Amino acid sequence: MHAINCAGVCQFGYMYGLGAHDLPKFLSAVTGWEYTVEELLRIGERVANLRQAFNMREGIDLSHMKVPGRILGKPPQEVGPVAGREVDMKTLAGDYLTAMDWDVDTGKPSKKKLVELGLNDVAESLYP
Repeated sequence: MHAINCAGVCQFGYMYGLGAHDLPKFLSAVTGWEYTVEELLRIGERVANLRQAFNMREGIDLSHMKVPGRILGKPPQEVGPVAGREVDMKTLAGDYLTAMDWDVDTGKPSKKKLVELGLNDVAESLYP
């Protein structure tokens, strides 16, 4: 979704009918440069890490971000496909941070991940 946002394309089109292979075709047609799905996934990963590094620099603490209880199933729904279920936000957040290679306690992207994504200047800034 980060690559879609950066391209200025409407997300709803991708959620309702267009596939992952359509954006590279569109971008290639507009720019004349050939794109692949893998390249766009990498671009999206770079954007996510750059955004998180910016948030870290600006002192935005992930632990202060709150998700409304209704989204987490607090209180649990009484009917429907998620009836009686509640999201364990701590586990979900920990799994996400681990998958992103960000520190589980602070949300800080690892230096290794930043360098791997070619964000050397950002790595130097976060890890002086």
